[in-house]
Amino acid sequence: MPSIGISQLGVIKSNGKFSQYWNNNDLIISSLKDKSLYRTRIKNQNVAYSERIHIGERIRSLVVSEDIIFISADNGSLITIRPSENPLTEGSFP
Repeated sequence: MPSIGISQLGVIKSNGKFSQYWNNNDLIISSLKDKSLYRTRIKNQNVAYSERIHIGERIRSLVVSEDIIFISADNGSLITIRPSENPLTEGSFP
């Protein structure tokens, strides 16, 4: 399986807006090669869930805070991700 080129890891914290929609302690993994973020959930030392979030830029670093994810791209861009004020309430996503 080819590598995604992991550059950094962050963790969803138990306080803040992200924890309302994603599980506490979900890992946020940034990728240089794949130009994406991955939200990954670990249960019993195995990957139980992995979601790819395409960014379209090589991600050099990230900071996961309670209410925002800051992403630094190779091209010098600063990208931010925030929870929606009007999130989806139904669907097949965990």
